Amino acid sequence: MPVKELRRMIQQKVKEKKRGLVVLAPGTGNIAPQHLTVLKGAAKKGIAVVFGSQMTGGKIQAESYELGRAAEEAGLVPANDMTPYAARAKTIWALGIMDELERKGQLKPVERPQMLKTLFNHTRAGEMTPSKGMGWNALPKIVKRLDRNFGKEDRVPEGKW
Repeated sequence: MPVKELRRMIQQKVKEKKRGLVVLAPGTGNIAPQHLTVLKGAAKKGIAVVFGSQMTGGKIQAESYELGRAAEEAGLVPANDMTPYAARAKTIWALGIMDELERKGQLKPVERPQMLKTLFNHTRAGEMTPSKGMGWNALPKIVKRLDRNFGKEDRVPEGKW
């Protein structure tokens, strides 16, 4: 995608008050330098930027590339081996969890990027292959407790649908 088009798309997302963006990088996470600059700007504006792979299998290995490492340092979060659909769903889930933690005073806005990375490094529902020690049980207790109760008031009672 040309940089101008990417910049215009992100500006539109900011205008629409979109809060998350999943970008598919070639290979195992090598982001073009001109794209990285634009995506870094989006992350600085508070947009959760997650990058996955265009490949149908394999894992994002940002640490293998200079630009992948630069992406992580800029606040972009690798989607590990999630499908693009799983990465989108997890981004929506993570934004909801962070909003709720922030509303309850248990997360400061400045802590959101690190919390997003934490949430993405732990498997929630089999959406990715967990790294050793990065399963659901390794998540902070406050997140697990919140997730179990998240949206309970909106759920249809079992057997009532």
